[in-house]
Amino acid sequence: MTVVSEEAKNAQGNWRHAEKRRRKKKRIILISAAVFIVLFTAGAILFQHFRTYTGYRVRETLEIANADENTIYKEFGRGYVKCGGDGITYFEKSGAVVWNESFEMSAPIIDVCGNYIAVADMKKNDIYIYDRSGYVNRITIGRSITDVEISEMGMAACATGESNANYIQLIDKDGNELITARSVFSASGYLMDITMSKDGTRLAAAFCFINSGAVRSKVVFYDFSREGTGDECIVGTFDQYENTVVTNVEFMGDKKVCAVGNDTLTFYNFSGEPSIIHEEKDETWQIQSLMLSDRYVGMVMEDTAGEYNYLLKAYNSSGREVMNVGVDYGYSHAILAGRNIMLYTNTNCHMYSFAGVHRMDYTFDDHIEVIASCGNGRDFILGTQTGTQLIRLK
Repeated sequence: MTVVSEEAKNAQGNWRHAEKRRRKKKRIILISAAVFIVLFTAGAILFQHFRTYTGYRVRETLEIANADENTIYKEFGRGYVKCGGDGITYFEKSGAVVWNESFEMSAPIIDVCGNYIAVADMKKNDIYIYDRSGYVNRITIGRSITDVEISEMGMAACATGESNANYIQLIDKDGNELITARSVFSASGYLMDITMSKDGTRLAAAFCFINSGAVRSKVVFYDFSREGTGDECIVGTFDQYENTVVTNVEFMGDKKVCAVGNDTLTFYNFSGEPSIIHEEKDETWQIQSLMLSDRYVGMVMEDTAGEYNYLLKAYNSSGREVMNVGVDYGYSHAILAGRNIMLYTNTNCHMYSFAGVHRMDYTFDDHIEVIASCGNGRDFILGTQTGTQLIRLK
């Protein structure tokens, strides 16, 4: 039998005690580190959430023609496209111009999806298709174009009209007509807007018509992946819009569509057979500005209750209201910028977060022609009478 000395027992006990202390210390260090990380992350989130800005710094000065108030900017590829009445320019985030094309348009319409861009002139007959390398094709339509959409594969959908009928045409990037859906004004009403899914298989259209002396609207859904042409592709019609003019429809992601009327906001699921997710109707709405993106619908409307000049409202793609803020500032333009709405005039801008934080009140030295968001709420394209710049708020 092995006899353990008292000293050995004490040494063993001291080792066990020391090991317990080391484990306890290690647990305390790990817990403290975890708490620090949580607090640091929460602090960073709160800082970004409530952060305000007092000015900006210029990241890049662009070597392109100065912008005017009708210029449109869109994110595309590794940078952005600038489209105006004199042409289109694709430039990288560094400010370097990749390509530019000249044309003359009085009211350009542009859509961007994936690697393709479609540009048309309102009420004219030509669609210009571009990709990251530049010009792809010019497609001439026999009727006046009122809207154009592009898919990520380069297929274009255009809304056209003639004296007594509307047309929705699907055309591939080579100019081949794939499908044409015709609707007569007296039966279907006037075609107000169209929106197409990224893959080009689904489309929604808003129509406005008169029924028994009253204005009505309807939203029609098409699935072009099914066999058939035109009306045979219709998979849903929603005509609940009494005394409402639906002016805009927009895909929000791949499966949801938002329809906006003068007093009604409807969110649809269009992953299969279309259905209503959420609908909100308020006859007191007086919408002054409408902003649509893949994630949010933003609106500036008169405050009919009279407490403020305007109300800023925003909804997510499921129809949940994520912003309702009253403001008293005058403005000429409104844009969505991340989870913010920016109001600006030719000299001044105000930006409010969805949480209601007044994040910016700034007066510019130059005359502002256009401000375009780069998507994150901090980076913007600033077009003035003296130049065009990529800026970052600070």
